[in-house]
Amino acid sequence: MFEVTVRKSFEASHALRNYSQGQEKPHQHSWECAVTIASSALDPAGCAMDFAEVDQALAQVLAPLSQKALHETEIFRQRSPSAENIAYYIYRSLSKNIKDPGQRVTRVTVWEDSDHSATYFETREIVGS
Repeated sequence: MFEVTVRKSFEASHALRNYSQGQEKPHQHSWECAVTIASSALDPAGCAMDFAEVDQALAQVLAPLSQKALHETEIFRQRSPSAENIAYYIYRSLSKNIKDPGQRVTRVTVWEDSDHSATYFETREIVGS
């Protein structure tokens, strides 16, 4: 089994709902996320997944978040825009872009700052493992 990890950053503000019995005051973060993709095999170039392909897919997933007030977006209308829910959104959205059955997103970690992060992952096997 092979894994590749790609890190990207984006700027966005958020305000948690139901936070200390109310809504948190909106505030800005320089978010960073790391996505890890597993592959059961290498391609002819010796890559589990082309980094450029991951970069492009991740850029598409992050575009609706970047420079936004996350608590005001349609994406987080039903869920509070916590680091945990942002990681979940990125995981689910990126997973839809992985078409090879021998590859899958294994985890997404999102940092609000250098000291605080949240990770979302699911436990399941990929085809060919």
